[in-house]
Amino acid sequence: MTALADAFRRFKTAERAAVQYSNDNLTAQALQRERARRLAAARDDFRAVAPQTDPASLEWAERKRQEALDALAPTDADSVALIGNEWAKVEALLDSGRNLEQLIVEASPLRLSAILDRMPTRLIVTSTEPDAALAEVTSLALDRLEALEDPAALLATGLTKTGKHSGAWSRVIQQATTPFEEVGVPALTALYNASPEDYEAVQEHLGYDAALSNAIRQVDAAPGDPGVR
Repeated sequence: MTALADAFRRFKTAERAAVQYSNDNLTAQALQRERARRLAAARDDFRAVAPQTDPASLEWAERKRQEALDALAPTDADSVALIGNEWAKVEALLDSGRNLEQLIVEASPLRLSAILDRMPTRLIVTSTEPDAALAEVTSLALDRLEALEDPAALLATGLTKTGKHSGAWSRVIQQATTPFEEVGVPALTALYNASPEDYEAVQEHLGYDAALSNAIRQVDAAPGDPGVR
């Protein structure tokens, strides 16, 4: 469990404790006000751990990603010839029924160069959505470069994963701490894509509890001018 997943667990525990707080020395209004204070404090504490996504880091990740791809591009007549020969092999394999994804997963740097250089032209003819198909090919190529331990690809992937993880948690925290709002499916999907482990930890503490949900709504809806007995 990551630190953020543990923070979510602590928040849900504090949230429940806040709305179930009891004190016989308080009037009903005063008790509701104290519950609201405790709930607000729990939300503030959880908001305080929300990760900040650094736009500069994401921009640098994109530059490194492009750097890794650019390094595969042909630079002279010899490399153009090598890529042409390798593409002929790739095209023959594709025409025989081989799966493109599998070819990329197993590709050498030279084969990746050939695929990235020549595939856009092939996709215009063979795909109904060439732009989307090319984006997928590029993503697979970056994954293969990472597996081959290309320094730029490794750095780009690491920075991108960190950004996605931070962004997903920011959405979860924002929704979990907003009155009358619940963590929605899009936010949970983004968290799953960034960290299945964190997603499972969150889901463990999101089981629907009608009584608790109603208690939270009552506290959020209560007027804020209680009296004390």
